Amino acid sequence: ALQRSLNRRVALKFVRPELAHGPALDRFRTEAMAGGRLNHSNIVAVIDWGEHEGRRWSAEEVVAGGLPLGPVV
Repeated sequence: ALQRSLNRRVALKFVRPELAHGPALDRFRTEAMAGGRLNHSNIVAVIDWGEHEGRRWSAEEVVAGGLPLGPVV
């Protein structure tokens, strides 16, 4: 995705609708807030998080290189 305010690419992470409440949502929120405070070369930075049309999301830095996640996840 493109963060228009800074003209940079970001990776978007969405919460599945069936997990967008209760403990799973609390964990997502906690993870996003912690990721926004941390600054370490081995941790992807969380740039922003929120909700759009009922879907929870976080915007994270794009990491170049590496493997596609499909085979890993």
